[in-house]
Amino acid sequence: MWTDSKTSTAAPYATYQWVDASAGSVITPTTGSTTGLVNIGFNFVFYGNTYSQVDISSRGFLSFQDLLGTDFSANNDLTLAGGPDSVIAPYWDLITTNPVATRIHYQTQGTSPNRQFVVTWSNFLSGGSVITFQAILYETTNLIKFQYQTLGTATGATVSVGVDSSNGTASQYSFNSASLEDGLAILFHTNSSATASATISPSSVRTNTSLNSFTYSIYVNGSTDSLARIDSVLIRNPFTSKSATVTDISVDGSSKFFINSSSRPSALGLSSYDFATWSYNTTNDSISVRTNVFGIRDSIKVTFTVDAENILGNVSFPSSVLAPLVSAARLSVSGSPTVSVIPDTLYTLSVKWYNQEPSGLAVDTTISADDSLRVFAYGYDRNGNFLRRVKVTWSSSGVMGFLAGSTSGSDSVSFHGRRVSSGYISADSAGFHDQTGLITVALGDTSFAVLRSQANNGGLRYDTLSVLT
Repeated sequence: MWTDSKTSTAAPYATYQWVDASAGSVITPTTGSTTGLVNIGFNFVFYGNTYSQVDISSRGFLSFQDLLGTDFSANNDLTLAGGPDSVIAPYWDLITTNPVATRIHYQTQGTSPNRQFVVTWSNFLSGGSVITFQAILYETTNLIKFQYQTLGTATGATVSVGVDSSNGTASQYSFNSASLEDGLAILFHTNSSATASATISPSSVRTNTSLNSFTYSIYVNGSTDSLARIDSVLIRNPFTSKSATVTDISVDGSSKFFINSSSRPSALGLSSYDFATWSYNTTNDSISVRTNVFGIRDSIKVTFTVDAENILGNVSFPSSVLAPLVSAARLSVSGSPTVSVIPDTLYTLSVKWYNQEPSGLAVDTTISADDSLRVFAYGYDRNGNFLRRVKVTWSSSGVMGFLAGSTSGSDSVSFHGRRVSSGYISADSAGFHDQTGLITVALGDTSFAVLRSQANNGGLRYDTLSVLT
């Protein structure tokens, strides 16, 4: 499938951006000659086969096969059998050379894994016109781009333009059709949409915390032809009152230079696939990341920071991908990764009578002598979210012995009223402290008396005597 710069009506489209390869290797060709196999500088996948060398013909095409100096002067329909195999043909025709001005320049530019192999046919002769054009092979994405700087009147009426595999599969832009023009760019790319899955890490975050860093990974499925398939992703932020900030973008295992912009990199003059852009949309609470056209082959990882809202439970980060030259419709990513929002660390200790709800507060209370009460120690985060019951050291104030109970190593304890008095029960743990309201032990029922073996409600209970008034 191909897209050109003159028939596409909506961005993004194939853009004409001439690449100067004059500083690379230079050949003064003769008519019908070939260079023999030259190094591309990286592995390039073409119709499922991987190549590292290419043969350059002065007839306006490349082949991944050694042409052995054969002059393929007569172009043919790329969709039919015949002609050389594994061909990339920006301008296959009976073009000729001028030994004074005609040159072939080829050069590998950029840095791994986003290099470009550029071949420029400069000042060739076609009819009465002097023509200059080029082919660009892109590392990793395995895209192919043709560009036409100067054609004059030689606009393709006798030319084959396209790509052809070794097994007869072809994508032809034109055959003997005057469809070319100065400043034209043609991009050859996949013709199938992508499916993708996603993950997010970490999988949990503490509630109401700031600048939490997440890495969101999207994996493209079924890239059997090794062509890049997508160039735009949208990640929904469930913390709708908080904006996210992107801190890193990695595509196919390589970190990108990135800037905050709602435009695609090429629209900013950044034609290299080393660049990406991102923006945050507060209307739909989403992060948008864009590469140059078809810049993502296998995966993209977006690292961003966002504040967690004061909520608890699981929240979902759905996403979608887009390959706008194939389809205008966004494709939902499977998986819809979730993050568990959990309570924060221990911030306060609270002593309560029976449960962690506000109604359980250990407020002032009165019990009768020889009755018991139970008290619990609960821990909460700084947002008031219940964390857990806390093991504490217990103590009581007031007249010595008016309450009796265990003092350490538990998150709850029962105290027994031993004598008429009042005071408080306190809980302490690692610098955290709380106490009950005032506890009053009253005389209670005086219709009977209890005989014990020890004073202050201690010892064995011998008997109960009725009190007559």
